[in-house]
Amino acid sequence: EYSLTSEEAEREYKSQCKSISYQELQRNPKTYKGNQIKVSGTIFQVISEAKSDQYYSLYFLRANGNLYLLRIDNYSSDSRILTDDYLTIWGEVQDLYEYETVRGNSNIVPSILVEYYK
Repeated sequence: EYSLTSEEAEREYKSQCKSISYQELQRNPKTYKGNQIKVSGTIFQVISEAKSDQYYSLYFLRANGNLYLLRIDNYSSDSRILTDDYLTIWGEVQDLYEYETVRGNSNIVPSILVEYYK
């Protein structure tokens, strides 16, 4: 039985990720939930950093003026992700995420469980 090296598994995963329009993710969230996606953009806000390997770090990523919530399991990483960092992420589309803005309005954005980023 042959198993992929971690590099081969990463290449294979990334090759299956597609670009999905923001409008499509907003309009048909159930259709795309579980799909693999690739998005590039700038970290708009660091919401929380994982305090242990039981939690994800949360970030808002801005791509072409649109916000995405990123969940990243990077607790064991030596390098932190900071506001204004430019990232390309490969991950899985999750449910829409609703939050309250500073002005008290409600906003709904797609969320992504990130497998790989650079």
